[in-house]
Amino acid sequence: MLITMNKRSFMLGTAATLAAPAAMAAASCRPALDGRSGRLDWQAYLGERFELEDEQGARAMVRLASIGTAPARRGCEQFSLVFEAPQGEPAPPAGLYRLEHADGHATALYMSAGLRADFNLLRSG
Repeated sequence: MLITMNKRSFMLGTAATLAAPAAMAAASCRPALDGRSGRLDWQAYLGERFELEDEQGARAMVRLASIGTAPARRGCEQFSLVFEAPQGEPAPPAGLYRLEHADGHATALYMSAGLRADFNLLRSG
């Protein structure tokens, strides 16, 4: 039995085969989002979309738009995460939220007005 394939199908199949392991590796290498996550951990999620869920179960989609840093004393790390709601949708009010990424990593965050979460973490060493 002779199997024929045109050049376009071959190229698309080859590209998908080569790209899939890299995409899976990148997703599996993302850090867990928990209370110990630092600025560099969050950097892996910059530009990504998250689902916010408040204490009553209301949900909203947001995107991690930027990560700001602040001067900190030795042994501390200070930074802010700034999220944005989709254009035309109102930003959720300040409060405690469960933040979940599509890869399953999740954490609880207090979001201030303007969808900003501030961190001041103690670091050992």
